[in-house]
Amino acid sequence: MHKIELELKKPIREKCCTLFFGVLFLLQWGALRAQQPTAVSFDLLMEQLSNWGKWGTADEKGTLNYSTPERLKAALNEVHLGASLSLAFPMDTTATAYNRNPLEHNFSKGELWKGSEFNSDFYGVAYHGSMHTHVDGLTHITHNGQLYNGFSAATISDKGATKLGVEQWKEGIIGRAVLVDLPYLTGQDYLPSGTPIYAETLQAFEAKTGIAFQPGDILLLYTGRWKEWNTKPHWEPFSRLTGLHYTAMQYLHQKQIMVLGSDGINDLFPSGHPTESAPVHKLALVAMGMPLLDNLNLDEAARVARERQRWTFYFMASPLVVQGGTGAPINPILMY
Repeated sequence: MHKIELELKKPIREKCCTLFFGVLFLLQWGALRAQQPTAVSFDLLMEQLSNWGKWGTADEKGTLNYSTPERLKAALNEVHLGASLSLAFPMDTTATAYNRNPLEHNFSKGELWKGSEFNSDFYGVAYHGSMHTHVDGLTHITHNGQLYNGFSAATISDKGATKLGVEQWKEGIIGRAVLVDLPYLTGQDYLPSGTPIYAETLQAFEAKTGIAFQPGDILLLYTGRWKEWNTKPHWEPFSRLTGLHYTAMQYLHQKQIMVLGSDGINDLFPSGHPTESAPVHKLALVAMGMPLLDNLNLDEAARVARERQRWTFYFMASPLVVQGGTGAPINPILMY
């Protein structure tokens, strides 16, 4: 994790525009934060955002069904320079209060076999959480004893899942990515941890950049989390973290967004809901069947986007093919 210093010289008109959107963002934040949701209204939201049966009662791919041949070919139009960059962090092998599940990496050197010496190693990791770059699969969370498309939570055992395993996405997560650069929108270096991102925030970004979210898009929320991480003492992410307010999932459903990712874990902490600790996870994974990409390294992508004044990319990532897995570590790639 490295700190990238950005000095953007803007004309007066752009500075005024940035100030306007920043003020608008703060006003919307205060008004919506005052809402008092209930468990009943959340269950209703689960129904309203449900994609169950949309692609058939046996469907196990969820919103990756939005990836059509036409959209995949159109996404290639985002490649102009033939350059690429990784959105993955090196997997951390050091146990800390913030990385409770470090990568286990055991190395074997010089093993002799039939006259040749081989080097090999072992990887072991519990990748879910707030540090490792990974994709959450559709079996990662349940709601009222059910998974996406109405499959029962009983399809999961200590040996894995018989339905909705991450192997269903083995052809890859591919498409047009939109980097939603929130510090660029608000004129900040980063959004302070615990800041909610609303539908109106996303719409303000569309208005400022001239980008219109399209069906099948992959939204990548850049909050500047790691810049704050490097400039302030580390904090407990599950107690205070910037993320999408769960009400914004209605907008993603309306726009037929295929995948949601962020430099955090997508959910806002505290969540803003009295009974749900991770409502975005439930709405995405259970109701909508939408993959979530957690803990992305988006600093360099933001630098490239601002330099080019273009926030759309060609995106590709593939999880490990693990039968019945709840997700997998990934190395997402942007091309531009």
